[in-house]
Amino acid sequence: MARCWWGLLPDAAFFVFFYLYLAFAVDLRLLYHGGGLIDNFPVFYRGWDFLKEFLAYPGGSVEYLSALLAQSFYYSWLGSAIVTVQALTICLCTDYVARKVGAPRLRGLRFLGPLVLLALYCQYAFHFPTTMGLSLSLVSFCFYLRFTPRKATLAALFFLALTPILYVAAGGPALVFVVLCGLYEVLLRIRRVLGLLMLVSGAAMPVLGSMVYGARLLDAYSRLLPFSWRLLSRQSGRTMLTAVYLLYLFLPLTVAAVGIWHSFFMNTSSKARSEKRRSKGRQKLHFIVSKVFYKLQTPALVAITIATLLISRNPELRRSLQVDYYSRYRMWDKVIEIGRWTPYHYFVCHALDRALYQTGRLGDEMFCFPQKT
Repeated sequence: MARCWWGLLPDAAFFVFFYLYLAFAVDLRLLYHGGGLIDNFPVFYRGWDFLKEFLAYPGGSVEYLSALLAQSFYYSWLGSAIVTVQALTICLCTDYVARKVGAPRLRGLRFLGPLVLLALYCQYAFHFPTTMGLSLSLVSFCFYLRFTPRKATLAALFFLALTPILYVAAGGPALVFVVLCGLYEVLLRIRRVLGLLMLVSGAAMPVLGSMVYGARLLDAYSRLLPFSWRLLSRQSGRTMLTAVYLLYLFLPLTVAAVGIWHSFFMNTSSKARSEKRRSKGRQKLHFIVSKVFYKLQTPALVAITIATLLISRNPELRRSLQVDYYSRYRMWDKVIEIGRWTPYHYFVCHALDRALYQTGRLGDEMFCFPQKT
């Protein structure tokens, strides 16, 4: 039991750091405030009139929930907790899928999703509804892996009952669930007919959704997906899109790679015979390599996390959002402090000069700070 808890320490430390970095280094209230630089942050109103607009199309439930939860970003500590829960959900789903598909050595991939989310928020890119839809699809796939019946007929009925519910709630991201189920059945369960039927029926689901809801076919397929025209029509929506694509594709590609490996390179009988012939020396070498690999996981995670932060951090945008936020709440001393250590930037310079004027220091100290000459 003690060893089990000891093994959870790196995961716990990572998510504690994840939360603290978002709350204090990124400061998600800056994303909520926007400063005119974040043009896709959702509004939210209470009441039936606002809610019923979201019930008129597939994916509206997730969009409504995302708009509600996004208001927590007003308090950085609360918004960071929401995003941390989402990152933890993706992490746990990835870990569960890796174990269920027979690839426990790929469990280290469970941190890829949280690292991508960390990179997104370091760039102040708001893709919360899109990642919320993906999270729901991954949870649904884990639910399918855990509770699907063994018989092919019952499994098909289970899939057909679950898919419409997910599609109505999440819209386009439900296709990730369809692809994962199809790949799992075709490549790992070797039930190719069932898997192909899942892929075909799941791919046709948006067509039925378009007919039922009266939505355009393009919207029925793409809403809440990274290539949705609604997302691409906003400048902020196009920020860090490559990272969002990676978030969507890495688990289907992993399941496909594991399935292909098992199908073509892992013949069970030949593997059993080779295991019997393995020498004691080779077994010992294998044990040593496994132990070394296990001990290197934590240093590797630390190194990759640091590299992610160094690559994705955007101090210039952060300073612009900070001075606008502090100006909005008339916290002039903080604006001046930021301007004191900031190279010339027209946005910061404008806010700084305004802060100096408001504090009666413009005539005396204006040229003590970087100004355009």
